[in-house]
Amino acid sequence: MIRVLFGEFYTSAGSILKILSIGMIFATLSGISANFFSGIGKPKINSKIIYSAAIFNLIGNLILIPMIGIVGAAITTTTSYFMMMVLGLKNTKKFISVKFPVLMWIKTLIAGILLILAIGLLKRLITLNVLLETAIILIIAGIIYSILLFSFRIINIEEVKNLYRRIMT
Repeated sequence: MIRVLFGEFYTSAGSILKILSIGMIFATLSGISANFFSGIGKPKINSKIIYSAAIFNLIGNLILIPMIGIVGAAITTTTSYFMMMVLGLKNTKKFISVKFPVLMWIKTLIAGILLILAIGLLKRLITLNVLLETAIILIIAGIIYSILLFSFRIINIEEVKNLYRRIMT
């Protein structure tokens, strides 16, 4: 995808993009906690979480960047986002009773890993024009992922119907 959008020169950034894309999942989830703390009038908690993660990020960067370069920065940033997510969830539990669907998260993680493996296999099997190859792989992978979501009972047909009704009204 990087090659298509930006050119061959930027393909070395692929590994960094993979690491940071995982970090963005954690950042998004930590944002939920940040909004919660703002909503209940406790922005200081979120500030403490951000400061803690920033200090960790600084120290991690000072250690990892000299050792492994920009990959070290990506790993430290992703770990900082993970830290923010965990601290946010931990502090959220102090104010409301939260039951985390750990089993559902594990099932989703397994489905995601299987999806990545399927995409890797498809990339090895299909060799076409980059855009056509990408389209075919995304369609097949989307079907595989949908089957996995239903098979692992992560979603059901009623949830799909409900989502469809919400979108169409």
